[in-house]
Amino acid sequence: MSTEPDEFDLLSRLDGVTTKRRNRCLRKKKPLFALLIAASGTLKADGLLGLSASCFRHRRILHGRKAQSGGHRSLASAPSSRKWPGLFVTSLTENVDIGPATRYSKPVVKGVISSDSLLARVYSRLKARQHEHLSGEQLARELALSRNAVWKQVEILRRLGYQVQSSRRLGHRLLSAPDRPLPWEVLDGLTTRRLGRPARFWEVAGSTQDLARRWAEAGAPEGALVVAEEQRFGRGTRGRPYVSPRGGVWFSLVLRPPRPPSDALALSVLGTVALHRAISAAVGLGGVASWPKEVLMGGKRVAAVLVEISAEHDLVRYAILGVGVNVNLPTDSFPPQVRGSATSLLLEVGEPVTMVPFVRRLLEELDSLYDLYLQQGPAAVAEAWRREPNILGHRVTVEEDGVQMAGEAVDIAADCRLLLRLEDGRVVSLSQGRASLSADATP
Repeated sequence: MSTEPDEFDLLSRLDGVTTKRRNRCLRKKKPLFALLIAASGTLKADGLLGLSASCFRHRRILHGRKAQSGGHRSLASAPSSRKWPGLFVTSLTENVDIGPATRYSKPVVKGVISSDSLLARVYSRLKARQHEHLSGEQLARELALSRNAVWKQVEILRRLGYQVQSSRRLGHRLLSAPDRPLPWEVLDGLTTRRLGRPARFWEVAGSTQDLARRWAEAGAPEGALVVAEEQRFGRGTRGRPYVSPRGGVWFSLVLRPPRPPSDALALSVLGTVALHRAISAAVGLGGVASWPKEVLMGGKRVAAVLVEISAEHDLVRYAILGVGVNVNLPTDSFPPQVRGSATSLLLEVGEPVTMVPFVRRLLEELDSLYDLYLQQGPAAVAEAWRREPNILGHRVTVEEDGVQMAGEAVDIAADCRLLLRLEDGRVVSLSQGRASLSADATP
C-alpha cells in the first residue's frame, strides 16, 4: 500500500470527530479552527482561522476543538493529526454551495491502495491458489516479509470484505471476494491495450479528477486509473458539485493524446459513447446518448463524463477523463433537488448491477474508442456517436456561456460540435454547453 501523502489522505486521517464532541462544542459556543482547502486542492498557509460556533454552523466548515489562547497559529505550527484527533475538515470550493452537513463513510484503509502494492501482491498469491491453503511461512518467504506482516495484510483483506479462512496449521485460504472496484479485481481479466494500468483506489476520496491531475503532473503514464468508491468533493462542468456516494462508479483516467486542445470535445463525446455501450451491455437498456457528455434514461441523467486538459501551445500535455455512473444508488442517495433529473441503473432495472464486470467493460469500451480516436480523429468519434441511440431529431435546450438556446438537434459535425436548428430556422454550431431534452421530447 502506497504511503504517498496528499490532502485527501490527510482528510481521511483527520476525519472522525464524534457527534457528541461536535454537539458539545456547539452547545458551549467555543471558537473553532477552520482549515480551508482551496479548489485547486492545495493547502493554504493562511487558512487556519478561528470561527465562532454560530458562524461555523452557518457555513458548515469544520468541527473541532477550541482555538488556543494567544492568537491563531499558522498552518506550519498547527498541531499534527496525531496530536489533534478531534478535527473534522471539509472543503470549500470556489462559487460552489456545498450544502448542508453530510457524514461520509469511514474508510477501512486510510489512503491509497495501488495495483502494485504489497496488499495486491499478497492477494495475487492467495488468488492463484484459491482452492487450497497457503501457509503464512510460504507467503512470507515468497514476498520477503515476516509472517506478522503477512498476517496484517490478510487482516486488511478481511476488512475490505474478503473471506479468508486462516489456520495456524494450514495457513490461509481465499474463499470469496467482494464486489468492489479494487485495483487487482478490475485488472483481473481486463483486455485493454492502453487504459486502466497502473491503477490506484481510494475508498473515500476528495475528487478523482484532482488525484489523477496530481499523478499526471508527477509523470503518470497514459492510461493510469484512479478509482474511488465515494467522492466527497466530486465536481462536474464549471466546478458544479457532483453527488458521488458509495454505490456508484467514479474514476478518472490519465490520457496523453498527441492532439490539439480543441479535441477536448471529441474526448467528451468518446466517453459518452463508451458509457452508453457499457450500460447497454450491463442492463440491456442503453438509454440515450446526449451531447456532449451524458447518458439519459427516461429523460434523467444516469452517467456523465468530465474532461479537463493541460496544454502547451497547440499540443495536449495530458487530459483527465473523468467518469461518473449512478449504478446501485437508491432514491435517497440523491439530494432532493436532483431527484427529478437523475436516476440510477438500480432504479431503472430494479436490481443491483455487479460492479467489477461493469467497470471492466466500461474501460474496454473506452480503450477501443480511444484507439479509434488516435487513429482516425474526431470524425470517427462523431460517427460512433451517431450510431448510438441519441438526441438527434428531438427538441433540446442548450445553455452556452449563460445563454439558453432551444431548438432541434439536427446533427453532430465531424469535429463533434452539435448542430442546432433554432426557432427562426437558423442552424448554429455549438462547441460548449450541455443539451437537455425538452419535457415533451423524451425518446
